[in-house]
Amino acid sequence: MNKIKMEQKNISYKSLIHQNQTILSSATVIILDDSKVLVGWNTWREQWELPSGHIEPGEKPIDAALRETSEEVHLNLNHIAYLDSFSVQRSTNEREHLRVVYVSHVNSSVSKEFIYNASEDENNKTQWIPLIQILNMANIDYSDWYILKALYKQLIV
Repeated sequence: MNKIKMEQKNISYKSLIHQNQTILSSATVIILDDSKVLVGWNTWREQWELPSGHIEPGEKPIDAALRETSEEVHLNLNHIAYLDSFSVQRSTNEREHLRVVYVSHVNSSVSKEFIYNASEDENNKTQWIPLIQILNMANIDYSDWYILKALYKQLIV
């Protein structure tokens, strides 16, 4: 059983930025084409993952989300929208961290093949997978699965 405690916060972006007691730790982008989601295969953790990563000191969450999307799925997005945030607590001794989640709707034809560089790239391939299929996969990052499950009704319009 996974020991990570997660909770959907249902807070506005303005409220998010004014969170004093919480650490803004990471930014995630859900990239959609109809009901398909773009994910990358993380060769180190051997699992499918949404593009996401650490927010650097002084970096805005939206800039971290765009940077991570470029680095992990080799896609430069023009527009992403704030969707929600999730608290993540890996142990009872750890302070709450917030994972900031964005969404972008694109045509899957914009993603291109890329040349994998093992010394630089976490993901060796990307794939468009139907959201409903992702929710039933065993090899998806737990936090990503939790976020997609919680936001399912908002994502499928």
